Amino acid sequence: QVVRKKAPKVHRWCGRVYIFCALFAGIGGLVFVIGHGTHGGIVQDIGFFMYGSLMVTFAVLTVLHAEIWKNFDQHKQWATRLYVLTIGSWLYRMFYVVWKSVVGLDNTTTTYRGGFHYFMDFAFFILPLIVAEAYLRGTCPQTVIMANILTSILLTALFSVIIVTAIFLKESWIPGMKLFLNR
Repeated sequence: QVVRKKAPKVHRWCGRVYIFCALFAGIGGLVFVIGHGTHGGIVQDIGFFMYGSLMVTFAVLTVLHAEIWKNFDQHKQWATRLYVLTIGSWLYRMFYVVWKSVVGLDNTTTTYRGGFHYFMDFAFFILPLIVAEAYLRGTCPQTVIMANILTSILLTALFSVIIVTAIFLKESWIPGMKLFLNR
């Protein structure tokens, strides 16, 4: 909010770049799913198609509410929803780190088919959207108890992502980067 109020031009230009990137990723993903399909088959195709469709839709609604309809409260809400979608691909990888840490890898990991994978095909974007909706609906909580519950959920989600990201870096990215750099 500080940038929006003190430097509205910066806010608008950052928003335009962000919307362009979201549209590019969403449309690119849709074209890929339609043209090539996913590794996980029809269930993953459907989940990823829904994800890309929502990203494009939310990006368009974010712009429409700001530029055309001048409804800035709705603009902020759609931008929040779009934000949690754009981190969805990161969360997808983080959920797999948790899965690997808890139960190990199984023979379905190479095909991305099976119970957990089918769950993941949708959960990586639906669960963050549920948290975003709780946040958006709880920005004016009716009671202190509801405000405390919402704060607890958001802090738990935040710290979970931080911890899993650290595990992911330690077990996957850093060793991979070392191998690449030591060629």
